[in-house]
Amino acid sequence: MVEPLDAERSGYRSGRPSSEPSRLGIVPTIGLMAILVGGLVVAAPAGFATPDYLSYACVGALLAIRRSRNPIGWLLVSIRFGFLATGTPSVVDIAAVAAGTAGTAGGER
Repeated sequence: MVEPLDAERSGYRSGRPSSEPSRLGIVPTIGLMAILVGGLVVAAPAGFATPDYLSYACVGALLAIRRSRNPIGWLLVSIRFGFLATGTPSVVDIAAVAAGTAGTAGGER
């Protein structure tokens, strides 16, 4: 025997889909914006990564905020962070680290 769908749980009322999208609350939205600003700070010194980061992250954030249950927005944000982590050039001089002559971030030895 097939049970009828629970209209309230499935998002349907009287056979029509709900017109209200699932949105993030204020705290998750602020958290997502903080993550995006942090990624922009990381992308800015690379120069070339900034417009690319903004295109993925802004579209992904818009989708994640407006349609929080849709995984596409979350995937766009996470894909861009993956590219950001692997694509930004390192400012560490590997040869200086290997030789033991590399300074710290403050310029001290």
